[in-house]
Amino acid sequence: MDGSWPRGAVLILDHGMGGGANRYRKARVEAWRAKGRPVVVASPRTSTLDFRAEVHADEGRDEHSFPTQEALLAQLGGLDATALEINSLVGFDDVTAMTAWAVAWRRAGTARHLRFNLHDFHGACPAFTLVDAAGRFCDLPALEHCRSCLPANAVSTLGLDLHRDIGEWRAAWRAFFDACDQIAAFSNSSATLLQRAHPTLDAQRLDVAGHAGAAEGLRRVVPGGGRPVVVAVVGHLNRAKGADLVRALAQCSDALGEPLVFVVFGTLEGGTGGSRSLRVLGSYTRETLCDRLEAQRVAMALLPSVCPETYSYVTDELMATGLPLAVLDRGAPAERVPAYPRGRVLQGDDPTSLLRQLVDFAAEQAAKRPNGTTP
Repeated sequence: MDGSWPRGAVLILDHGMGGGANRYRKARVEAWRAKGRPVVVASPRTSTLDFRAEVHADEGRDEHSFPTQEALLAQLGGLDATALEINSLVGFDDVTAMTAWAVAWRRAGTARHLRFNLHDFHGACPAFTLVDAAGRFCDLPALEHCRSCLPANAVSTLGLDLHRDIGEWRAAWRAFFDACDQIAAFSNSSATLLQRAHPTLDAQRLDVAGHAGAAEGLRRVVPGGGRPVVVAVVGHLNRAKGADLVRALAQCSDALGEPLVFVVFGTLEGGTGGSRSLRVLGSYTRETLCDRLEAQRVAMALLPSVCPETYSYVTDELMATGLPLAVLDRGAPAERVPAYPRGRVLQGDDPTSLLRQLVDFAAEQAAKRPNGTTP
C-alpha cells in the first residue's frame, strides 16, 4: 500500500453486499466523520474475490485493494486506530481468524474500544440468517442437529465454513464477545437469540436500540380496493427474505382461486415460477416508492422474511405508508408490528395457512375503510 494510514482512525469491518447492514455502516461513517475522525472501512469483494479498504478522511476518499485476507490484516496492523467496529464478517475467508485478530487488537491497548453491531447471527452459526438446509428458520436447535444441517446448507452460508464444527465456531465467537466493550443490538428478539446461542454472555454488554430515522421522507399511501387484493412485497428477496415463500403463496392463490395477487417492488430470486398471482416490478427508488404503491393499487403489504430479522428497515418504511402490514411470527418485525394499528403477525410456516390468514386480514382491513369492499 502506498502512503500511510490516517492517525486516530476508526476501523470498521463489514461485508459489501448491500442491504440494511451497509446502510447502517454508512450512517456510522458519517457520524464518525462529523466528529472529525477519519474512518477506514475494510470488506471482502465477492465480485473480484479480493479485499478493499476505503479511507474516509479530510483529504477525501481513497481506496486500496488487497489480494487476500492475510494481506489486508497485515496492513491493518499498522493502522493507528483507537476504535474498531465489527459491522459484519459475512464473506471473509476465515471468520474465526478475524475474530481472533479483533480480540488481539483490543488486548493490545487499554484505551481501545471494540464494538459489535448485531446485524446477523454469524456469531451463532455460519448460516448467518438462521435459515436451515430445509429453508426454514432453525430456531437454534441442539448442536447435534446443527452439525448435520451445516454441511448441506451452502445456500445459507455463501458456500463458506460448511465443515466448521459448530461448537468450536461458537467458542471462537464467544471469546470475541467477551473482548467487546459494546454489543449493539437493534431489537430485543435479536439480543435474546444471541444469548440463546451464548447462554453465559453478560447481558450488560448488550445495548438494545432501534434505528432512528428509518422511515424519513416517506408519506401515507392511499390503499387500493376491490378485487383482486394487491399485496405489496418490498425489497430484494432471496431465500432468507422469503423468495420461496412468496412463490408458494402465489401458487396457493392460483390453486385455491383466492383474490390475492402479490407484487414485488424489487427483485425475486428464482423468478415467479409462472404464477398468475405474482408480478415482479424490479428495482425501485425510495423517492418513488409511495407513488408506485398507489399506481399498482396496493391494498396491503407483506414482509415475508423467513429469517428472524435483526431490525428490518423495510418494516418501518411500510408502516410509515400507513398500509396494512403482515409479518411472520419471528424476529424484530414481529416485535414491533403488534403496536402498529394496521399490523398483523401471521402464525406458522405453511403457505396455505398463511394465505388464509392473509385473506382474512385483507377482509378485516377492507371492512374498516369507509368505502371499502371486503374481498
